[in-house]
Amino acid sequence: MKNWNLTLYYGGKEYIDELEILCQKRALAAFHLDGKNWGANVQPLSGLVDYDKLEKTATLFRPKHIIAGATAYPRDFDYPRMREIADAVGAFLMEDMAHISGLVAASVLANPFEYCDIVTTITHKVEKYLRSLKEERNL
Repeated sequence: MKNWNLTLYYGGKEYIDELEILCQKRALAAFHLDGKNWGANVQPLSGLVDYDKLEKTATLFRPKHIIAGATAYPRDFDYPRMREIADAVGAFLMEDMAHISGLVAASVLANPFEYCDIVTTITHKVEKYLRSLKEERNL
């Protein structure tokens, strides 16, 4: 199991390192995985999509399907770049926008329809909100 933060130093960081290692071990244990074959990134500020790495990985493995979508991704996906990567390897590009469909509809986040072959979403979360608006308007 690699811990990239262990290469950095600042005062008091040894306690952060201990906590990070503990969190990594617990994350692996929760899914019954060993640290020799698997890693766990538990850093709260990481998690951004590395499009260069995505491109290298897709070129290496040549998937038939690339899926975009996240529960709590605080940024827009770079759909044009993902489209280029998918086209280069002959893959379908799919966006699961269940968690961001309202933000896409309100044009707060980028719209995936122009770039993705498949877009999935849900209605029950947004629909509940719309029902409550309708009920309030009819009062």
